[in-house]
Amino acid sequence: MNDKNILQIIDDSSFNLTLKKLKYNHLDFPKDLNKGITPKLRTEDNYRILEIKRNEVKIEFVREKYFEPVGLFQIEIVLIVGYKLKDTKNNERDKLIEEDLKKDFTKLLLPAATRASMIVSSLTGINFKNPIVDPPYPLLKT
Repeated sequence: MNDKNILQIIDDSSFNLTLKKLKYNHLDFPKDLNKGITPKLRTEDNYRILEIKRNEVKIEFVREKYFEPVGLFQIEIVLIVGYKLKDTKNNERDKLIEEDLKKDFTKLLLPAATRASMIVSSLTGINFKNPIVDPPYPLLKT
């Protein structure tokens, strides 16, 4: 097994997931939109370490979905994904957690990104003929 794929302190064998916030604003199509300008659908994902306890780390994942220029809808989804931590005697535990997250953020944020994708699809399927389906992985600028 390749050592670079092994997380130092975060135990990714199981997780818990909590919906912290869901905001959906249904907007009309902008009437003052200049002809020739096509609204673009945007997706922004962000994350941050929310809390580190003795045996657990909680990571906040935020997905925002909106149009530029503003129109049709705005969605904000905030999910918390929690992982158990492996026992360690290392004094730089918080640094190791940050390194694990930077090294393998795609895998660690996958549960939250997948759920956010399902929520976006469900919400947009209500008011639109075809739901908008996001990829089930984090869309982060690296």
